[in-house]
Parts: sequence; C-alpha cells; structure tokens
Amino acid sequence: MRFNLTVLEKLAIFLAIFLQIEGRGELSLKFEQYKNSSSCDNPGNACDFYFKITTSAAFQSSFTSDYYGNKHLINFGSSFLGGDPNPISITFTTNGTVSLDVEIMDKDEWTTGSDDFISNLKYTINPWNLKPGGDWKSISIKDTQGHLKLKYKIISCSPEFDGNGCNDCATNYYQHNCSVFCKPTQTVSANYTCSFTGEKVCGYGRAKPDCDTCRLN
Repeated sequence: MRFNLTVLEKLAIFLAIFLQIEGRGELSLKFEQYKNSSSCDNPGNACDFYFKITTSAAFQSSFTSDYYGNKHLINFGSSFLGGDPNPISITFTTNGTVSLDVEIMDKDEWTTGSDDFISNLKYTINPWNLKPGGDWKSISIKDTQGHLKLKYKIISCSPEFDGNGCNDCATNYYQHNCSVFCKPTQTVSANYTCSFTGEKVCGYGRAKPDCDTCRLN
C-alpha cells in the first residue's frame, strides 16, 4: 500500500478544502394556498387575483397565471389557471440560492390596463441542507394583505453530484466541480484503482494512460 502523496494529490486535497464545489440539482416548488380577505371593486367582494411568478437560481424563469375570479381563498392544484404546472421545477447551483418573487394583482375585467396592484411577496430558499428525494419543507409568506403557503424539496442532483444540497461528488467522481470520472476496475482488459484526483493508477504490469495494455520493461 502506498502512503506517500504526489504533488498533484496534495494539491487536490488543498483545493477540496479551500474551494467550494458548484453542482446542480433540481428543486421542486409547489404553491399550496393563498388567502386574502381584502375587498375589491365593491365592499365585501373578493378580488380577482392573478399571480406574476419569477424564480431566479441557475436560470431565471417567469410566468403569469390567469385570474382566479372573486375568491378570498385559493387552493392551488396541479397547475395554475392558464396551464403552467404546479409544482414549478427549478435548476439550482449548490453554492447559490433560489429567489422567489410573487407579484399579486387584481384583474379589472371592464377596463383594459387598469389592473390593481395587491402585493409583492419575496422569499429566498437555501437548499444547502436538503437531502435529494427527502421530505417537503413548508414555508409561509405573509404581509398585511395576504398569506401564501408553499412547500419545496430537492428532486435530484445532476449525475456527478450527491449529498445534501447536491454539494458533494457522487461516487467515482473527482476534482473540483466533480468533473473527472474514475471507477476502479479489475478485469482482463483493464486493471486500475483511482487516485485522489481521479487519475487511473495502473495495476502491476499495466501501462498508462488507460491501464489496458501491458507495460514494456
């Protein structure tokens, strides 16, 4: 067994400690309920709410729902009015956050361009400590106008990442950003283990780089 580390291996350990890995994963954000007792148009009449939803993470995405007519309480289903899916799928990077911006408006059916602003709700999701495929985490956003309930979870990591928040290299992936794949192999055609950097370490009598030919003495 070899205990002395090469310069490359020492450098890889240093980088693993002092550099953050940036992976990617998929987060699912589900809108559950919006409650607002405000009156619009006439006293006692509920508003015709619609939602302008923007998420920002690895990419920015936005859409606007159709309006929910004359409701104080909205229970969101598997899609928003207008057809956009619920939950929303968001690609995130492990060293970043997911920003949610929900602008809530009241639809004026009679006058074009005169919709009323109701509220703007914002929230920042930190996925770092969430386990992929784990339970939903509930959140609640309130202001003086209304109350929005949501939940979120990490669905999966990109193949080279694993762990809470997709912040670790998956098995057989190495180096910063987990960009090097090396799986120890002992077959007739190839024989090698993997170093700290993911470099193939050939078995006895095998030649680099792929350890699939005999070494010439």
